[in-house]
Formats: sequence, structure tokens, C-alpha cells
Amino acid sequence: MSRINTSLQSIWNDQRPQVIVVDAAGVLYTDDDRLTKMGHTIQTLSESVPVWVATNNTSDSIPEIAERLRYRNIHIPESQIISSGLGLSVDPALRQLIAGQPVYTWGYPTSSWYVELAGGHSVAHPNDADVIVLAASTGASTDSIMKMIQQSLRDRPRPVICVNPDHFVQTGSGLYPVMGYYADQLEKDLQIELIWMGKPYSAFSKVVAQILGAAEIILDTDVWFFDDNPKNVAQMTLDLGISGATVMDTGLCQDLSLAEIASTFGTIPPIRIPSLLL
Repeated sequence: MSRINTSLQSIWNDQRPQVIVVDAAGVLYTDDDRLTKMGHTIQTLSESVPVWVATNNTSDSIPEIAERLRYRNIHIPESQIISSGLGLSVDPALRQLIAGQPVYTWGYPTSSWYVELAGGHSVAHPNDADVIVLAASTGASTDSIMKMIQQSLRDRPRPVICVNPDHFVQTGSGLYPVMGYYADQLEKDLQIELIWMGKPYSAFSKVVAQILGAAEIILDTDVWFFDDNPKNVAQMTLDLGISGATVMDTGLCQDLSLAEIASTFGTIPPIRIPSLLL
């Protein structure tokens, strides 16, 4: 079984997707800037079909994600960017939890954008919050914030929502732990049940379906989803009845054999392309 079994060009030539949905980090750009020609690919695709982004990035607001992409010459409208953070306002149960409530957001100042969009108001300390949102780990301050949240939840249990389930991102020096890794640790340490929103959870697939549906996009096999996490591709395609391919050489899978991918992600992706470049 070959590690790579097709390419975006082959998919484009053979099946011509009607809509393309792509992940961001590891697919549209990398930490070491190997995808400098991605802007040309997205422009070429966008001339024929709508290109959407579905990302677990909740470090940045939607406008900032769009700006991050424009900096790399990738032009995708803000209206076609779906962040897992939007689940706080689109998912009815999460919006009910957030709206009108004091919310502590673990992340960057821009991470609170999603809380405020959902009608919550931000507070500076978890003790002052009725809901805690885990959006982004914060480098050197991660350990101290983790301990602060743990103590606050021991003193007073409250709903905790993780809107970025990613455990690791691929960097030039290897895998780097991010929010999902620490959220999972928090859940285990305190023996509590977090609410998860983002890939690969079906709750996020429903958010994607609702937003695409509002844009009058019919979800079928003519819609293609591309991600560097095989588990995300497997779940999204199953939930939505769309097609999907795993990007093998520019993200989480780049240093892994098929056997290692199966061990790490619990699946061998059936459709495997080297990158999203045409």
C-alpha cells in the first residue's frame, strides 16, 4: 500500500469538486513556510469553486484568521472561514450556556471574540466566571494558568468548554502540544467531563453543516474536505456525507508511515495526497 495514492490535481481532473473545505495550519500554511505557492493554488481553485476554511484556530478571531491568510497571499473571505470558536454562537446549547454569562477564556485577547459573539462577557479571572472556555494554550504562562483554573474548578465546579481540541501542531522542530492536550489533562486530573467543540467532534460537523447550508451549499460527495489529521477527515466525511482526503506531507502525518498513522489516529486514510498544491 503506497503512502501517497493520489493528488489534488488528479481529484480536480477526475471528479471536479463543487465546493472545497480546507483546514488551515498544516494544509494552507506551515511553520517553516514551505507552502509559499499556496496562494496561487487557492486563487486557481476559487476561480471555479467556492473555497471554505474549517479550522480549530481559536487563538485568532475570524478577521485575524483572514488577515493571517492574506499575509501569505491566500485570499479567502471572512464569511467563508469557519472556526471551531463559532460553535459557541451557532450551537444552540452552547449559546444558551454563554449568552449573558461571565466567561473566563483561556487564550489570547482575540480568543474572547468568540465568547462575545455568543453574547457572553469576559472576565479576567476564572473565579469570577460562571463558564470557562479553553481556547488556546499560552506559551510560558500555560502552567500557571492551568493551575489557576484547576484550583478554581476544585473550589466551584462549573461548565468548561474546549473550543480547540487539537492536541498537537506540527512545527519545524516537531510536534508541539496545544490546547486540546491541556484540556484533556484537565479533564483527567479533575475527573470532570468537558464540553468539546471542534474537529473531530460531530458537534462541530453540525456547525459546519449549518453554516454551509445557510450559504445554500448541498452536502454530498461533490463537496471535498482536506485536513492533515486523518481522524478529522474520517469524522467530517462520515457526519456530512461528503468526500475527503488527508494531506500527508505538510502537517501531522509528514513523518509517519501508514502503520504509524493507524496507531496514532486509529485509521488509515483511504485517500492520501502529498499537499494541497496543484
